[in-house]
Amino acid sequence: MKAISFLSVMLFWAGFVLIAQPVVNKVQYAFTVDKGIKLETDIYFTDTTAKYPVIMMRTPYPRKQYTSIANYFCGKGYIMVVQSVRGTGGSGGRMMPFINETDDGLAMLDLLTEKDWCNGNIGMYGSSYSSFCGLTLGAAKHPSLKAIVNINGWVEPSVIARPAGVNHLMMNIPWMLFNYSNGKLIPGKYNADSLFNTVPVNTMLKGYGIDISLDQMQEGIDGLNKDMDYKIFNVPVMHVTGMYDFTKEGTFNLYDSLRAYNKIQRFIIGPWVHDQIFSGSKKVGDWELPKPGYDSLGNKVLVAAANWFNLYLKNVAAAASLNVLRALPVFSESFNLNASGYPEEKIRTATYYLNTAENTGKLLKKNAAEPTQSSFISNPNDPVPTNGGANFHFFPNNLGLKKQNEIEKRKDVITYTSDKINGQFWGLGKAKVKIFVSHDSKDCDFTAKLVAVDKEDNAWNIADGITRMSNAKKQATPFKDADGNTIYEIEIDLGHIVFQSMPRWSFRLEIAGSNFPKYDRNPGNGDDPLMATKFYPVKQTIHHGKQFQSVLLIDELD
Repeated sequence: MKAISFLSVMLFWAGFVLIAQPVVNKVQYAFTVDKGIKLETDIYFTDTTAKYPVIMMRTPYPRKQYTSIANYFCGKGYIMVVQSVRGTGGSGGRMMPFINETDDGLAMLDLLTEKDWCNGNIGMYGSSYSSFCGLTLGAAKHPSLKAIVNINGWVEPSVIARPAGVNHLMMNIPWMLFNYSNGKLIPGKYNADSLFNTVPVNTMLKGYGIDISLDQMQEGIDGLNKDMDYKIFNVPVMHVTGMYDFTKEGTFNLYDSLRAYNKIQRFIIGPWVHDQIFSGSKKVGDWELPKPGYDSLGNKVLVAAANWFNLYLKNVAAAASLNVLRALPVFSESFNLNASGYPEEKIRTATYYLNTAENTGKLLKKNAAEPTQSSFISNPNDPVPTNGGANFHFFPNNLGLKKQNEIEKRKDVITYTSDKINGQFWGLGKAKVKIFVSHDSKDCDFTAKLVAVDKEDNAWNIADGITRMSNAKKQATPFKDADGNTIYEIEIDLGHIVFQSMPRWSFRLEIAGSNFPKYDRNPGNGDDPLMATKFYPVKQTIHHGKQFQSVLLIDELD
């Protein structure tokens, strides 16, 4: 596994942007919520002799880091309220991630509405966890909550913490260490390689004095907000997220759920990692971002947020035209938030069939008649290392766009490559893999990674996913082939995609049995991965041909 380092953690979490604004007044106040718990709060204002719309941000991170954002919104005619959630920033109670944010948020909406300086129009602003604090209120029908700006947020934590029912170790463990130590335990304060290789996984936190296990966290978040009624979610939402942001699928899950009921939304997505639009970084992993329009992107997003609040908190009609999708594709040569949104009605799905010819994996536009198969031995004692992707931003050397060429040399990674693409290919929508597989163990994982191969044969990761066979078998119907092998058709969700490949590039699909430490390792013998202490090699096979139509499906702009 490659060396892992830590860079500017608090900068990323803060989500701030430096914008020159006049100095405004600030007072600290403790609001009392359930059971007498006091929540420390900073209130920013220019005047309290009249009533104003209020923007609230609730956060587990240091409040002072949001001063520039508060000054900006105050300069636009708002009162800004920045509050520390339970157990953080001097607030009472215990920090229990996600659990109390709905009740405390609703209590705050009531308390703010009663203030003489609030005109009854309240918006929620946030980045990451702070966004969750706002979004979780969306279906509560509170009459004062009129708009939400969601930057890198989610409603259902399990979507990002346990994709396909598999633990996202690179997010769950460091995030829990950070929060349960009040920000003291960060990479560099511990050996990340040693931490992730701790077995059993369930005890990873015990060595750091944190008396909570991964299965306890899992139990707490798996059902959280699963009963969210998106049909009654009545608050307009502006979303911002990145293709390599670990929260991306959580944001898209919310967007898709609201879109099913024609709710009011705006969506901005680009190639960045978590909170990168505010950090000033010009690289996404090893990929250099184009300069035009990017230097001021954080400011533009903040302006877009102000316009969103102007529309729904102040009824400024001129902002109405902003309710469209803005997609800034990966590999694009320029960014422009004012560009036209993609016409979503013109999306189609491109199908590539997996096959092998002369020991070379191919992605074909037409399925081959003859059945073929590709096999590999997956050894969880020597797992395929994570190399970039939508990972947790505490590990800046292992997220974003990375060249996959060295990974593809491994014998336990099977690759399938398409012909060169004529013209440009605009990927927009979702990507997934549907494959026929067999294996010689009680359990195993199949991982997939969609890759773009440039003219110099550099293989750049676009998206990845995983399917655990013990989960897939609950839905798949097994059948036997001519040789008596038990075969299952499974699906590996690669998530949402927004990219633009150049002429003469090609696609590549990587199939393997692990992606570690992003996902926890499957022991192979049927034991619970959280409790396992021993790991066993597994022979895994992908079947293709006329009888077994294993395919890669990519949504594209028609």
